[in-house]
Amino acid sequence: MKRILKFMKLNQGMTLVELIVTFAILGILMTATIATLSPAMNVFQKVSAMSRGQSVASILLDKIGSEVETATGNVSIGNTANGTVLGENTSGSYISYLDKDGQEVVMYAGPNTSSSAEKNTETTLQIHYNKTLNLKEGIDWYFSKETYMNEKITSLTFQRIKNTTRIRIYLALENTRTGTTYERTKVVDCFKLDDSSFLKEGKLPGLTY
Repeated sequence: MKRILKFMKLNQGMTLVELIVTFAILGILMTATIATLSPAMNVFQKVSAMSRGQSVASILLDKIGSEVETATGNVSIGNTANGTVLGENTSGSYISYLDKDGQEVVMYAGPNTSSSAEKNTETTLQIHYNKTLNLKEGIDWYFSKETYMNEKITSLTFQRIKNTTRIRIYLALENTRTGTTYERTKVVDCFKLDDSSFLKEGKLPGLTY
């Protein structure tokens, strides 16, 4: 009989006080764990956003650079289509030029408004090929929305470096989810141009379709 009573005592459940103490300790441990992990998660998110920003910037600048460096003439920089041409060492948000095929190109950052495109209200890279005798309809070229990985362009400017055929490109991005920003500059040497290739007055061409 004594053995049975001893066994029953050993197998009694936890008392209410013991349960409260146990949950209190667990709560303290969980709070401490969350407090420790939260800053680490924030750092991880920022690093991930910076990595995405760097990747998107590389894609955009590689495309812009490969286009601009093949310009053959009529290079003009300004702040709007049909806007006044800016001089050397002055940054503008639009650039126009003739490409290697003699096609007039206008490049800028803005929302994708093409009727045939997937709508994207964020500011993205737009490359427009104007309608000419050889091109019966104007063409809009753009990257897909997925390419930007939640990044949007907050600034894209072009600037001719004085007394050279080099163009400085400045790009700034912002992550639409985290607000993390990323900036990068690239200098492109337009080896097919000379001083006469740059327009110093007049107006930029408009967008023709």
